[in-house]
Amino acid sequence: MKLLFLYNKVWFKSIALLPKMFRANGFEIDFYWTSEGEFPTDLKSYQAVYLSGSVANPDDGYPWIARLTALLQRISQLRLPTLGSCFGSQILATFLCGDDQVFRRNNCALGYADISLQHSEPEDPLLQGLSSSLRMFVWHNLQVKSGHPDMKILGYNDDCSNYIWRYRDLPVWKIQGHLELDSEAACSMSRRYHRFFKRTSASIAELVNSAELNTEAIKLFNNFINYCKLF
Repeated sequence: MKLLFLYNKVWFKSIALLPKMFRANGFEIDFYWTSEGEFPTDLKSYQAVYLSGSVANPDDGYPWIARLTALLQRISQLRLPTLGSCFGSQILATFLCGDDQVFRRNNCALGYADISLQHSEPEDPLLQGLSSSLRMFVWHNLQVKSGHPDMKILGYNDDCSNYIWRYRDLPVWKIQGHLELDSEAACSMSRRYHRFFKRTSASIAELVNSAELNTEAIKLFNNFINYCKLF
């Protein structure tokens, strides 16, 4: 089994937790740094796709974003199981549901958030075995709307009406948060992106000191892996 792992505009690789989990479940991983112009030419050997976060926005106009959108078109035609986090969620919303589905918030959401989960019958594979809520580190100035008819909202809270969603009944899920961060990675990211966080008047020391173990959000990723193994 092979995973296509798409790094978008990030400055350091703080997401070793996710590749480790895929490898432990028998996946080989091909990494492509899209913001550096790295793109796959053949998609037929892949059983899953992961899109990382980014300091970029979907409407920034970088040439690599246009190339990424074209790649998503090919991925959707193959109906490959796909998971996007943060920017990955936003670029998928833009591609699948329209440019007007992503908007700039009045304030930056930053820190750990409690997210209510919307269970249904039958239960969505991404929420299998989870309770009614989970905690996850979030950092986003943009937000995906929640009213599109092709979006199935799976997670939300009072501050953000669309934290976790699925596109129709296809195996395409998006998470407006950072399920990839354990406490060590959350500390590393807070220090590495300190100049972005300071724009929000956030205390870097407080973010580091409040870093939590990733015990619930990572279950979303584990459920995605289990689905891909059956695909």
